[in-house]
Amino acid sequence: MARCAAIHKQVVVITDSRTGSAAEMTIMALKRNPQVTTIGVPTAGYTSVNKGRVAKSKKTAAILTIGTITSPVKIGNQRHFNNEPLKPDLTTMYAPISPAKGEQYQKQQPLDTDFWHELEKHLSE
Repeated sequence: MARCAAIHKQVVVITDSRTGSAAEMTIMALKRNPQVTTIGVPTAGYTSVNKGRVAKSKKTAAILTIGTITSPVKIGNQRHFNNEPLKPDLTTMYAPISPAKGEQYQKQQPLDTDFWHELEKHLSE
């Protein structure tokens, strides 16, 4: 397995309830580096190994959870995850992105202004 070079700068990863699946796996990999801090609210919790099955009739399909994910370092005091959210190092009062409505749901949303001010406060400490 290849090793990554250490990052010598502080890295902040923003999380919210829409952070899921591959993004959660990326956070687990990044948390190996002590320079990485997660901030925001807990993730979606799509942290499992799944496999799809299609019935012979092709009219029925199922996604089965067949395993758990293990983080190399503890995140929120745990290493084993099975559809459980990752808890950020710093939980914020405000969600990073306000809930999208209607057609805006599919578009990239800007960071919530109150969250941004809270983030700036944490980064200046």
